[in-house]
Amino acid sequence: MDKAIGVFDSGIGGLSILNSLVEKLPYENFIYLSDNKNCPYGNKSQEQIINFSLKNSKKLIELNCKMIIVACNTATTNSIDLLREKIDIPIIGIEPGIRPAILNTKSKNIGILATEKTLESKLFNSTSKNNLTDNYYLLYPSMAGVSNCTKVRFTGRKQWMDQDLSPNLQTVSVNGRVGDSKSALGAIAFKDENGYHSQTGAYFTYAHHIMFSRSELDIDMLSFGLSAGLIQYKLDESTFLAGGFDPLISGIEQSATDFNLDFGFSYQYLDFYAHAAIKNLLNNDGINFNEQGLSYNNLRTYLFTTGYLFSDNSQTWNYEPSIMFAHKDATKETFLDLNLKVYREMDFGRLWAGLSYRNSFDGAEYLDSEDQIKTQKLTYITPMLGLEFNSFVFAYSFAYQSNSIVFDNGGYHQITLGFNLGCRKARYNCNCPWLK
Repeated sequence: MDKAIGVFDSGIGGLSILNSLVEKLPYENFIYLSDNKNCPYGNKSQEQIINFSLKNSKKLIELNCKMIIVACNTATTNSIDLLREKIDIPIIGIEPGIRPAILNTKSKNIGILATEKTLESKLFNSTSKNNLTDNYYLLYPSMAGVSNCTKVRFTGRKQWMDQDLSPNLQTVSVNGRVGDSKSALGAIAFKDENGYHSQTGAYFTYAHHIMFSRSELDIDMLSFGLSAGLIQYKLDESTFLAGGFDPLISGIEQSATDFNLDFGFSYQYLDFYAHAAIKNLLNNDGINFNEQGLSYNNLRTYLFTTGYLFSDNSQTWNYEPSIMFAHKDATKETFLDLNLKVYREMDFGRLWAGLSYRNSFDGAEYLDSEDQIKTQKLTYITPMLGLEFNSFVFAYSFAYQSNSIVFDNGGYHQITLGFNLGCRKARYNCNCPWLK
């Protein structure tokens, strides 16, 4: 018998690739190896994935295979280079299909379905796109009740305004002090949609503010905040089986609800501030796909922001440079935001404008049109502007990804509308917009 072509995957997902191979190469023999014992690969370490891939490949060689096809994205991105170094026969992976997708797409948009370990590898890079123009409380629970007013904010964020099922996020939040005490309360409700996936939830916040200065005129304050809430995860697969049965698709709307926590602290001294937070402190299973080879339950993100407010002699112009550092625990992504806001104090309130530049510490490799390996880091440029007219607040920002190779051709529009209620007499001798 002629030597066969070996195909392996962590489960049964590679059968679709095997079926295509049989159709295209009807005169070839094939051996399919399904590593059900170690399935899924998506929640394993890179060392484990490499060991599994080597064992699978050696087994197929023992069965007299002349070529091996790695029919698994996770195995390809984490072990393909080492397999090619250690094994003499041809090794073919499937992940590089991204390149022809980019080159041939007519809409300039492509979709990627991947496990945690695929996304964590250096071939992929994603980021949270959350540049806020006014509402620090959405990022840091310790900022609840810092202002002299009770703040109500409505925020809408959307990509591709003319496309159905495009990424969009809506939030409504309120936060303020409890009387004249050191305690504050807040609440956030949100709905986050991206294609057939969605998250809906609500958080409630308690914050406590400790004043170290003798007088409130000279602010020297340490704040702590804890947010607790419920998140409902949904995946609507009700239209996925129009083309026929698929063992990996349920064909229903799946739903799961989990509990999570955010914790943060803030320190403010005169015109200086620093904030830190841990978002999504607990693991959430969400809609669990472990039996299908997917596992992604760690949404934990670490945030740190620091900045300073500079004012001119007239106190009508204020300049706020700041930086924000973020790290995503599961995918090990790290990025830094450099921000600058300029404020103009007016009789009716305040005008402001700003610019944010985001740069990732992690590079992503890709092939150019000449099959040369290139590396790029994810970057975002976000201009923003805002208006505070008496007690009404309006803000707008537009986040644009400036990489050479991108998976979408549109930025994110964000609009914030707000009201300041129950404002008290200014307590601090500071022009700080986040306190007024």
